[in-house]
Amino acid sequence: MSAQVIKLGEGYFFLKINNFLKLNEINEVWDEINFLTFRSKLKKNTNTAETENGELLSNKNGVFLDDIYSERKFCNFFKYYKKWNNEQTKINLLKTSLFWRNLFVSQFDSTLLSYYEDGSYYKQHTDESRFTQLFWTFKQPKKFSGGELVFTDFNYQLETENNTLILFPSWFAHRVEPVVLNEKTPEDQDKFLCNGRYVFTTFYN
Repeated sequence: MSAQVIKLGEGYFFLKINNFLKLNEINEVWDEINFLTFRSKLKKNTNTAETENGELLSNKNGVFLDDIYSERKFCNFFKYYKKWNNEQTKINLLKTSLFWRNLFVSQFDSTLLSYYEDGSYYKQHTDESRFTQLFWTFKQPKKFSGGELVFTDFNYQLETENNTLILFPSWFAHRVEPVVLNEKTPEDQDKFLCNGRYVFTTFYN
């Protein structure tokens, strides 16, 4: 696990951690992904941001993990999602801004698993939380192009990297570029081929 605090602008930073999960841990998470990746389980509208006219800003599929599991101990992802929360990370973030104190006293969070199939995107938006955590994973070798995260306030683009976590203030405006799959799932097939972009989004309040 390799963590770095990256500067976007004067006084604005985000946390990036490469190789966030160990091999056995990410294998457990993929067991969960394979269990959930069906059209009948992943829905289009998961409290997705909207325009003033009620138009959804994204066409991805997803599900909130707390809607699936009555207790978090049964969820593989929840075993590991806060591995970043240690004293060194706290020191590194607080060096950039005392605003991060809000993160370390957060008493509520929710996690959304999203799957970006061929043509999926998320237009510019901000999240209705204090901090947003993204964990990216996808099949190896990579079977899609696109899907980059763009912090639009800073014109800063991040490629989707496997087994990578980022954490940022939720009011940073951001978007996800359209995903283009090498092989997409047939429309009449319930089980997705799992070839696209997966992200576990955790909202901290």
